[in-house]
Amino acid sequence: AATFSGLLSLPSITIQQIGLDMEHRIRTQQPRPQFPHGDYVGVVNDLAKEVLPTASSNTHDIVIPTQYQADGSDKTVIDEMNSICEEANHGRFIAGAIFRALHESKWSFERILTGKPADGTVHGQAEFHYSQHQELLYKEQGKLILSSQIPLDITQKYIYVYDEDKDLMTVYFVDDKNKRGSLFHTIHFQSASNDGWI
Repeated sequence: AATFSGLLSLPSITIQQIGLDMEHRIRTQQPRPQFPHGDYVGVVNDLAKEVLPTASSNTHDIVIPTQYQADGSDKTVIDEMNSICEEANHGRFIAGAIFRALHESKWSFERILTGKPADGTVHGQAEFHYSQHQELLYKEQGKLILSSQIPLDITQKYIYVYDEDKDLMTVYFVDDKNKRGSLFHTIHFQSASNDGWI
């Protein structure tokens, strides 16, 4: 692009031929990689070095368009990105990542019940399905086994709601129309401690 715009002079025929030969090797190599030009960050950085005379030399920067402007980086955008990264280091976005990971997932579960009138266990299968925007329907089916009774089939449903602004998940009971009922509990996530994630 810089050559076509006149910012850079036309490379020699020898350099052009080396580039064409390299492109041919990349396109015809076997086995063929998923991304023939390597990683996105590397491609963008290499392109910036060729096209921009003042490209950032910090290879640990975030790869965003503002890093690759001809007149230098936009400090406002960089400050905003640094702020978002700092929030992520302190636990932000964990709820959203978990919420997305639960979508269309299947689980086996087992619970041990202790109390009156009898102790027992519940085991079965649980699934998360997309319900509507920022909501997942959780449905579990299984067997309730009490020491004093024959096994009973059980079904339980909850709705998990992700609140992006507060970065938390709220779980509701499901009413007869498969809509949100009363509040069951709220799940808050903490940042990593010295022992790992909680």
